[in-house]
Amino acid sequence: MRLLLILISLFSFEAYASSYGDLASSNIIVQLDKVLNGLDQFLEDSNPQSVKEVRKDIGKLKIFLDVFTYAYKGSKLLKIRNKLDYGYEVIGHFKDLYDTFDPKEITKKILNERRDKALKWKDSFLYQFHSKDYYNYLKEPLINKTYKRKKSKLPKFFWAIVKFPKKKIEDGDKVLKALLNGMAAKAENRLSNVLKLKDLFTYERENEYHDFRKLVRSHLKLVDVFFIKAVESDHEVQRIKSDLLNIISHFGDLNDLLVKLHHVNEKPKRKKIKSKVSSQWSKLKNIIIKNKIKEKLNNFRI
Repeated sequence: MRLLLILISLFSFEAYASSYGDLASSNIIVQLDKVLNGLDQFLEDSNPQSVKEVRKDIGKLKIFLDVFTYAYKGSKLLKIRNKLDYGYEVIGHFKDLYDTFDPKEITKKILNERRDKALKWKDSFLYQFHSKDYYNYLKEPLINKTYKRKKSKLPKFFWAIVKFPKKKIEDGDKVLKALLNGMAAKAENRLSNVLKLKDLFTYERENEYHDFRKLVRSHLKLVDVFFIKAVESDHEVQRIKSDLLNIISHFGDLNDLLVKLHHVNEKPKRKKIKSKVSSQWSKLKNIIIKNKIKEKLNNFRI
């Protein structure tokens, strides 16, 4: 209850009294500039570690496009989003080389192939971005009205699972509150099913695991953007957010093992990795229960 009151009282200082469209423009353009600057520094001699930040920035921009999808008319937004999605993937394949391969197995050929693929995406994206004037399109969202989108085209972890509060678009704060509340509620509900997964060795189970991780991670990123003062000014808020981040970090470590498993063909190595996955998954479920993560997700209601 105390956390609930803190978030309510401090929210207005973070997401200032602007419309949904105003918030779209201010947040997306700032993040877009970070992405463009980061891509300018991604060069032919860049190493995998050097693209870590720009990939994070692309991920954050993707989230903003998802959050503010109703503020832009037409299909151009979805095209930009899809291009960023592919870029996030290919840059990730380059960045994750040292996570998915034994260092001895990383040849110059593999390194160059993955870097070249990411650079090819970068060149294509920047060309289309400038030639089709995506910048001004994103700079000029709809104000005090929304563009109707088909449910099948809505972002998976945002408005596809949370009903958009159209009557509140003149107050961006209230729109974001509705979204964050809905995401937290969905994460809380999904956690019960995730904890029932006996292992992660089928596509369906692994996908459910990934979806929960992505949902909570997206929610925490939005909390960082719009509730930074609440997190920094209260020890209780810091502790709960820290616990949630810690859990998601564990999910990430386990994900690295699952990625390795998909890249290994030798039976002895696969058996060893599967044993580690099973052990870590069992420990992680116990940590989730012990730390009352379901209750803490509930406490992030606004």
